[in-house]
Amino acid sequence: MKKIINAQNFRFLVLACFALSSVYLVAYIFMPQIGPGILTFDDPAILLYYNLSAIFVLLLPDIIKRFSGFAISGAMLVVYVAFVFSGLFLGTTLNFYGIFIYWDLFLHFLSGVLLGILGFAMLDFAQKKMPIKPASAAIFAFCFSMAAGKIWEIYEFGLDSTIGTNTQRWADVYGAPFIGQGALANTMWDMVFNMTGTILIVIWGYGRLRGKGWPQGLKITRAEK
Repeated sequence: MKKIINAQNFRFLVLACFALSSVYLVAYIFMPQIGPGILTFDDPAILLYYNLSAIFVLLLPDIIKRFSGFAISGAMLVVYVAFVFSGLFLGTTLNFYGIFIYWDLFLHFLSGVLLGILGFAMLDFAQKKMPIKPASAAIFAFCFSMAAGKIWEIYEFGLDSTIGTNTQRWADVYGAPFIGQGALANTMWDMVFNMTGTILIVIWGYGRLRGKGWPQGLKITRAEK
């Protein structure tokens, strides 16, 4: 992965995208006459919140590394940054969620894969002191990924309930709320695709642990001091 793309440089470019977008949004809030440009949003303040949140999320690996001493590999960082970019910049800032009907489901599927990998990587690091059977690691990775996915849905519910967003697609594009099962459809399909990605990576990870072991490029390590 290092030969293909430098993880830190890639993250810097993505951070720059969010930073420039945030500056433009601040300018637009105070000077609406400049227009929205290529950005798509109903409320620039909410979109600014998403952009600033993305900057924090992108810096989170460094924050964790600084205070806990744990570091993820360059390959994992590239995938992590690409996921954040796809969800919060392409999906929200440039409205890929509205342009491509399956963009949201694709990202929930991918989140299941990534969270499953993280679950395996955490146990791979832990088993240096306490050997863990592949079946136990697979069960933990599955539970970890599914739990994290549900916490995300609770977060979306909190946003929709407090600041009036429509992240769980409980209303149509005109703001009219769906009724009955229609109001649950988006959340349930998100969970289904998250579980599908989780199951696939758990099957792969279980087989990998029974054979060659966990890949070096997907490991969590102690950060060098």
